Amino acid sequence: SASVLNHAREHDKLNVTLTSACNSVLSWDMSTEVRQISHTGSMEPAARVNGQPVSNSKQSLLAVPTWLLWVVRAMCGFMIVWIFILPCTAIQAVWPEGSASQLLASVPLQNRPVPSDVLTKYKGQTAVVLLHQLPCGVWAGILPFQLDLALRAHRPRLHRALGKLAGVAALLLTGGVALMDQKGLITGELTSPTGQRLADASLPALCVWFMFSLFQGVQAARRKQYMKHRAWMLRHAAAGLVVVVQRGMIAVFAVAGMLGMVDLTRESFRRDWFLAAMGWAILLCVGGCEVLLAHLKRVQNESGRQSFATKAQ
Repeated sequence: SASVLNHAREHDKLNVTLTSACNSVLSWDMSTEVRQISHTGSMEPAARVNGQPVSNSKQSLLAVPTWLLWVVRAMCGFMIVWIFILPCTAIQAVWPEGSASQLLASVPLQNRPVPSDVLTKYKGQTAVVLLHQLPCGVWAGILPFQLDLALRAHRPRLHRALGKLAGVAALLLTGGVALMDQKGLITGELTSPTGQRLADASLPALCVWFMFSLFQGVQAARRKQYMKHRAWMLRHAAAGLVVVVQRGMIAVFAVAGMLGMVDLTRESFRRDWFLAAMGWAILLCVGGCEVLLAHLKRVQNESGRQSFATKAQ
């Protein structure tokens, strides 16, 4: 009986050892699986993105560098000022006498970098202001929050609500561009026939890309393909910021005119420069976004390989 009792005790010890080993293996497999599906938004150990606590699933979503986020915030703030404060194009249709655009139109030519009609063309154009200027301000005000991964992680419902509002604003402002084109409010005659053709083609192409990237981003979000959603929405943001970059170039050009570095007294020269700035802005924003996405994906892949190697060791 003593022999049987010892045998039973050894059997119990073996069962405990095997159970403990199985639990360890299962625990490691589950943690590995959670890390592997980080792109689906599952719950994971806390990490930090741009100095703020965010789940690892958000960390993998092409985190934009902090300095670039601040640049985007500054650009959106600049656009909001342009629309609602100076030159305040949004108020021109309802109160042209009180609009700063009217005052800027009286500024001496050498200190005014944009064509004269750009400053006053919205006078009496209430429909254009409602369909383009105001939605532009809404879109620019929402964009910095949508690019913030910490907000997306901690306030997902707010992220979705703001995304829907920004999408409606994008649709309206694009319709406003079509209305402006119909009313002849976009471009005037350029000195170069080639420049005229490029000007006539660049803005419609940009609008198509702006809406196409938005559509692709929404579709990816509905399929829960968050990596693709993030990439397409970054492209959408870059397309929308083209106009902001163009306005920034105009501001720099104005300073150059005040300092006497360029001659802004010729209307044709100012018009050519105004549309050339749009071309450079498209190249910088749309092309720069693709370079940024390639860099972020490369960094993410390298990080994933290093993490896998660490786990294997």
